[in-house]
Amino acid sequence: MLNALPKSVQPAARRALAEIRDAEDKAHAEAAIKAFADEFEAKWPKAVAKITDKPDALLAFYDMPAEHWIHLKTTNPIESTFATVRLRTKVTKGAGSRSAGLAMAYKLIATAESRWRAVNAPHLVALVRAGALFHNGVLVERSEEVAGVNSVRNDTETMACAVCGTAFRRSGRPAPLLGGLPSGCLAPPQPGAERADRRQGRHRLPVPDV
Repeated sequence: MLNALPKSVQPAARRALAEIRDAEDKAHAEAAIKAFADEFEAKWPKAVAKITDKPDALLAFYDMPAEHWIHLKTTNPIESTFATVRLRTKVTKGAGSRSAGLAMAYKLIATAESRWRAVNAPHLVALVRAGALFHNGVLVERSEEVAGVNSVRNDTETMACAVCGTAFRRSGRPAPLLGGLPSGCLAPPQPGAERADRRQGRHRLPVPDV
């Protein structure tokens, strides 16, 4: 986007883009986008269109855990992953064939991943994959009204997973408390299992019914 602006304007545009990227929540980010458009659209509409055409895609990271924003707001994982491949392929001056090139790239990336930094809050990755809903980086719990429809009538028959907080009946039919999670739940953890789960990045989550 900056390449579509004159060099003299780029420092101001970079600061405005930082306001969008580093906004505390989606509402402030949308306000920063509007301020950016008001300042630059009159003279450079094509540059501004790159930001305003798809704001939902641009701000999609606000629907992810806040702990993951630092990873989602950078292209470094992509650049760092293939930098080591590019370095080796330049030295070998080509792999000889497409299959050999793919095999070499795979082995290089597999070797390099042992030195990669782990993602923040790895236990939340399973929640994201399960379809849990996040609003401005915070896990959304279902409202009392919605939860009441699917709540278990006899409270004495309910149990709750100590890790994910999902309520379920002893019969195995669940009453999820977290919005967007699929039905079903693993067996409740044994004493002391929660600590091991968190230490190893695991999370006891609901699983889809088969």
